[in-house]
Amino acid sequence: VYVVNGRSGTVTPIRTATSTAGRPIKVGRGAASVIARPTGKSVYVLNDLAGTVTRIRTAHNTAGWPTPVGRGAAFMAVTPDGTQAYVLHSAEPGTHQLLDTVTEIRLGTTKAAKPIAAGGTITVGTEPVAIAITPDGTIAYVVSATAGTVTPIATAANTAGKPIRVGAQPSAIAIACRSRAAGTGAGASAAAG
Repeated sequence: VYVVNGRSGTVTPIRTATSTAGRPIKVGRGAASVIARPTGKSVYVLNDLAGTVTRIRTAHNTAGWPTPVGRGAAFMAVTPDGTQAYVLHSAEPGTHQLLDTVTEIRLGTTKAAKPIAAGGTITVGTEPVAIAITPDGTIAYVVSATAGTVTPIATAANTAGKPIRVGAQPSAIAIACRSRAAGTGAGASAAAG
């Protein structure tokens, strides 16, 4: 279990066998959210004030170098196969300027102390606030609150499709399938069997 401590820019690991907190791990200014790779070998922390993502290797609870993803980073999701993560950029910190981009991060096999490769930026509707990725990992659906749209992104080519108009101020998304469901409320991606 990993708990994000926004004010201190740290993540506290919790040992589930003993229900005890470990030493906080320094990750970056404005640590805001955390996602785990499906293998459980790494977790990734979004540092919204720093505009970075920091990888923590779970075997030793050590943080790697932060990867720049740009300002306004607000939410993050990982594909089911653990090869890509998507960072949503909602608003420029300290301003009222709304943003409309998503940054892809290739998680691949990076070594400790080396940056994670950041991919290109994909334009979606204004103020992306949630993301859901299909169980097969082929499409990421991005909810844009101000635009009132959902934009499909083909993950193989990282290209945005035509935005789908939905209701006013959409804020969450879920993908329902016969075998499992994936979805978000307030931006975090989840899958259940």
